[in-house]
Amino acid sequence: EDLKGYTSIIIADNGKGFSMPTEEIIKPFFSGKPGDAGMGIGLHIVDESMKAQKGLLLFPDWGDFNIPEEFKDGAITAICFKH
Repeated sequence: EDLKGYTSIIIADNGKGFSMPTEEIIKPFFSGKPGDAGMGIGLHIVDESMKAQKGLLLFPDWGDFNIPEEFKDGAITAICFKH
């Protein structure tokens, strides 16, 4: 996706990554965490907030941005703010 005209903040961790399809994990009250961990609302709120600002919530692949290799297998999220 062409991100010209956006300023992006990349959030990456070194965990196991997302185990569910990204179109599912942004749904409200959907959590892939075991047991009662998490309410499943966080990514939904971020997605709705970015839409309201004409921005984007993306789930890029590791090679899409200059991200250190230690985060290669973890979850990667980009919040992109329109200029």
